[in-house]
Amino acid sequence: MGIFLTRYLPALIWAALIAAALLTTGDSVDDVGAWLEIPEWLRTWVDRAAHLGLFLVLALLVRRCFQGTSGDWGAAIKTLAATLLYIVILEAAQTRIPGRGWESQDVVVGIAGVLMALYLSQRYQTWRSV
Repeated sequence: MGIFLTRYLPALIWAALIAAALLTTGDSVDDVGAWLEIPEWLRTWVDRAAHLGLFLVLALLVRRCFQGTSGDWGAAIKTLAATLLYIVILEAAQTRIPGRGWESQDVVVGIAGVLMALYLSQRYQTWRSV
């Protein structure tokens, strides 16, 4: 139970929060932007930055789930595969929600966040072993 609480539960909670945020109706997202009078170009940048940050954190948490299971490369590959699958599933699910749809740029930015997380975790491992 201790390993579940420390390794797996944070990743599961974060994944659920991402799903809750990304699977809201497009109308509610647009209403917030209109209420705050945010220009379209700025909303796009904020959206991309949010995707990058959300999936960077998710990848760091998922990487912890695979810690010590199959070496650094094995854990990195499993993390990449699991988070990539999750990103694609969430984007596909958005096609079923009114006002939302598939955005390839969101997938690319999500993958960039995962790759940044893997790079940062590798740098941290190298720094820690010195």
